[in-house]
Amino acid sequence: TLDQIQLLKELDIENIHGTSSLNIFNSISVKFFRENCSLKKFEYSNELNISQLRKILKGGQLQVFGTMELMILEHCIPGAQLGTGSCKKTILALKDRLDFEFPILVDELGKNHILNSKILMLTDEMAELKKLGFNSFILNFVFREIEELLTVGGLYQKYLEDKIDTDSLRESLNQNMSNYTKGHYSRGVL
Repeated sequence: TLDQIQLLKELDIENIHGTSSLNIFNSISVKFFRENCSLKKFEYSNELNISQLRKILKGGQLQVFGTMELMILEHCIPGAQLGTGSCKKTILALKDRLDFEFPILVDELGKNHILNSKILMLTDEMAELKKLGFNSFILNFVFREIEELLTVGGLYQKYLEDKIDTDSLRESLNQNMSNYTKGHYSRGVL
């Protein structure tokens, strides 16, 4: 948050990394955070679509694989339903009308982190992202097994080093993944 960035600057912390929760959504916000917050690294909003990514200033990181956090709630949902003892590092889920389960991770402060029911996985889109000038990507392995981290991480690394092509990346990842989404890449939120 902006408050946390200010606190880190007051503590003379120089290497500040801004996560996607800052909602860096356009070139104006990129310039603001670079100039006013001294961010060394930052992540773009996960809600950007391809047409917005074409226009945004480059230099940040973009999540292309993994668990996506949809929202953070101060109110403890499990505590309200199951009692306050359920607000300490609990993992539960919300189920929607289509029976998709959205995991709820309750952190040590009792905040609820609601995660997407599907894994984000961009493959065919990687060539266009590289062509647009994106060169720093995030792979998020929250709730994933170490074997998957090694396999998937290795595949993306080979792709970025031009050791495999887009078709090989897609085919290899599709062998291991069935429940995935392209996120907002094609449709966006605006």
